[in-house]
Amino acid sequence: MATVGVIHLIGLNCRPDQDEKFNRWYNESHVPELMKFSGVLRATRYKVLRPDAPNPGYPPAKYPQYLVIYELPDQATFEAYEASPQMAEAMRDLRENWSSNPFERVWRVQYRVLRTWGERKPYELINLIANQCRPDQEEKFDRWYNETHVPYLLRTNCIDKATRFTALYPGKVYPGYPDVKYPRYMAIYEFPFVRSYDEYEKSPALAEALQEWNGTWGKDPYEKKWCKQYQLIREWGK
Repeated sequence: MATVGVIHLIGLNCRPDQDEKFNRWYNESHVPELMKFSGVLRATRYKVLRPDAPNPGYPPAKYPQYLVIYELPDQATFEAYEASPQMAEAMRDLRENWSSNPFERVWRVQYRVLRTWGERKPYELINLIANQCRPDQEEKFDRWYNETHVPYLLRTNCIDKATRFTALYPGKVYPGYPDVKYPRYMAIYEFPFVRSYDEYEKSPALAEALQEWNGTWGKDPYEKKWCKQYQLIREWGK
């Protein structure tokens, strides 16, 4: 299979009275239609794990209830996907089935892969982290994140895979979606089980990583934006 170079994220909220129908349609109709486009390598759906859990050190943010991530090899393939007959058919089907608009569009954004640690294994949970860095600190931030921060987190022995991303189209807003100021940098950490994340949160290695972070970035030259955990619903691959 081709290497993943770009991810396309969609975040939605659904009315409780439409939840069952929405999930059935998304799993059985919407994603399978988009997967017909040959350039989509994988699609994965998630549901937020603990919607009301606080995120110490992170500002309040509107996190979607449902998240889907489409994986593609590169920017050109994503742009072909956007213009594809499969996308047109999926949008036609969406309008036909959901004219009453029972769900809320929250996120629509693309990120480019910067670096990956580990390899994909069966997993239950992702931890999604996003930050915004001052331009004058980006080189230092990148070097620190890649060479120090992620290796510290991997010492917890709870994470199977970590991937860092940067925004593909900074500042882009799509019709029908809110004007979200998407963070420039994002990281996704994969955990084999929900309990693995709970163990990670209590691990001495994480405490050490946070202590190191505070020593390096005490003056906060970057903004913490997102921190949320999502549980796997279903995965489609080729």
